[in-house]
Amino acid sequence: EGQANDVLNSQPLYLVELELNEHRLVVVPREGDDANAVSGYIWPSSMVLARLLSDRWPDVLRGQDVLELGSGQGVSGMFASKLGAKTVTLTDIGRASLLGLRANILANFAAETDLGSNSVTAEVSWEVASGSLRVRRYLWEDDHAALLGEISPRHWSKDTWACSAAGPPKLEDGSLFPVVIAADVLYFANQVQALSTVLSCRLAVGGFGLLLL
Repeated sequence: EGQANDVLNSQPLYLVELELNEHRLVVVPREGDDANAVSGYIWPSSMVLARLLSDRWPDVLRGQDVLELGSGQGVSGMFASKLGAKTVTLTDIGRASLLGLRANILANFAAETDLGSNSVTAEVSWEVASGSLRVRRYLWEDDHAALLGEISPRHWSKDTWACSAAGPPKLEDGSLFPVVIAADVLYFANQVQALSTVLSCRLAVGGFGLLLL
């Protein structure tokens, strides 16, 4: 508990609290321009998705590896972890999104981390709770290009920071998940094909996908 308090005390005092049945999360607000980014909001659909998983498909999550696409603040994925998922991989592409995800998993799960009592060490990690909750950089178009045998496209998110040791690891090539979830992740028409490819490349055979689009 001391470690969790260290992490929370290093964050702003105006944390946003969310509740789902007996489960509770805090969301660390973003500052400056990051607060106005698409990923800086707590979209209502993320709570709707979490509610559906809790009330209608709780057994689907328990003991399973879950992939959340376009996690944003990571609300649905973090609740999935609290609802009994074995592991949850939170993914996004922008620096603000990825740093925000890291802040949120540390604020909510740092007490479970196996990184020791030094909160500074915990702050540079992209995983907590022995890897059961982790942040990964994932550009859908990379899978789409690989499927077609093409070179990965250029993208604004592939900046120096993202591709350096300071950024989060890229989602492992070929990794499959029995459960894939997402909420409000389509903003442009050309993303539809990429999302379809994501499901064919990342959802395990016989798996369960729940996407609120």
